[in-house]
Amino acid sequence: MTPTPPLEQNGPRRTGAVPRKRIGDLIIALVAVASLAILGAMIDTLRTAYNDVELRAEREAHSLLEASVSHLESQLALWDLSLKLAADIFHRDRFATLNADDRILLLSNLATNVSFIGSLLVLDRQGNISLDPMSPVRRTGNFSDRDYFLAPQKADVGTFISQPYRSRLRNHDPSIALSRRITGPDGGFDGVVMIAVRLASIRAMFDDLDPGQRGAIAVINAAGRVLMRHPSLDGSGDVDLDLSASPNFRRMLAEQTGSFSARAVTDGTQRLYVFTTVPGTDLLVSVGLAENEVFSGWYRRVYFTIAVIVAMCAIALLISLRLRAELARREAAEAQLAKLARTDPLTGLANRRVFEEFAERELRRSRRTDRPLSMILIDADHFKAVNDRYGHAVGDTILQLLATVMTRHLGRPGDLGVRFGGEEFIALLADTGAAGAAIVADRIRQGFETATSQTPNLDAPVTVSIGVAELTARMADVPDLVAAADRALYRAKASGRNRVMRDEETAGPPEAHEGGRREA
Repeated sequence: MTPTPPLEQNGPRRTGAVPRKRIGDLIIALVAVASLAILGAMIDTLRTAYNDVELRAEREAHSLLEASVSHLESQLALWDLSLKLAADIFHRDRFATLNADDRILLLSNLATNVSFIGSLLVLDRQGNISLDPMSPVRRTGNFSDRDYFLAPQKADVGTFISQPYRSRLRNHDPSIALSRRITGPDGGFDGVVMIAVRLASIRAMFDDLDPGQRGAIAVINAAGRVLMRHPSLDGSGDVDLDLSASPNFRRMLAEQTGSFSARAVTDGTQRLYVFTTVPGTDLLVSVGLAENEVFSGWYRRVYFTIAVIVAMCAIALLISLRLRAELARREAAEAQLAKLARTDPLTGLANRRVFEEFAERELRRSRRTDRPLSMILIDADHFKAVNDRYGHAVGDTILQLLATVMTRHLGRPGDLGVRFGGEEFIALLADTGAAGAAIVADRIRQGFETATSQTPNLDAPVTVSIGVAELTARMADVPDLVAAADRALYRAKASGRNRVMRDEETAGPPEAHEGGRREA
């Protein structure tokens, strides 16, 4: 059974009375609970408002996405149709008898009736220009290195959309090409017909769509190359910006359609993205709305609400704290008076009153549990001479040092160190036999001698004599135990001081009381 720590009993108890500090704590707790309830209700309201704002933003983004895809899809359909018609001029039998001028006229009519076409070219098997209906002068060039020529050359892939490139015929104007294979009479590759589309024209399709100052609408191909971004970062649509390594693009490419919130690698803006593919193509269209713009109104509401709640709670808390402080001040004054009544002011150890209460309780517990109880009685050797020689200030320092050494070696919560009177100190050790108590006593003796040997202004170390006694069946009460320890102390003094002696009644072999933890 673990002994009761002695300091748990410090201070007078008011039976049935609630401490003033506890009343103050209760008031603060009630204010805190009320504040938390208000805060919880406001958080729930703000969360609902946040979800509403987010839902509206998603709807707005989806509307922009639908409009963007619709613009691009309809224009791609026109370009694709024009390209098919242009290719048919070389495939259909009824066009076989047309000469080059008639074919140029037909191709020119196709190109002029479809918007945003930069050029329309027919390339022969080697990639050279064979027909150029949109140019007033004959232009030459070989484009066998372009992907819009190489892809149809290998296989009939239908309408092929190229990577962004800078046109060699139109002053390096950023463009993409749509091309189709021309199949000869023998079924083999006979060239390519292509339409070049200025990317500036694609960007113009989105001028009437507003994703916000920090938002963005982008058209990206499967390779991660940007065809258009509105508004652009570089002022020209961010053409050919490579996003292939972007986690956001990779997610879009994997999911094909959907929405998520993420930070952009291009400008670090946190955005709500919605995205989808343009039907029949490998193009991705994404709309990103900047969250700081989407939630700006909600943030203002949050700041205002927090300011009001904090102000209200702060006022209530300040009033509660002042009340609690006043109650605590009064209780602390009473507690200090109680502590002074139970603590030695010089050493901080328990005083004789505490010792008497604790010793009586431990004696009853020892009898009840049949566990050992030992006492150490310590007396400073020649202390009066030390006081006379060095003064009371040094004497007080020595007593404080002895209290410190005692406290260091009384390690368990159930151990009690007491200033018994003058230069006499007592240590009461529960669950410890005389042999174990003697070990602790000798550690205190040695530790004190070492400590005083290192104390300035002392010519020689100060020593202590210690008597040790264990509670026996013959001892009726605490004074009997004190008397036994005092007899052992007297023997230590008589034997030359600076030593530990055990009471003769309990000074049997160490193994007689080895139940305590200090005999080990």
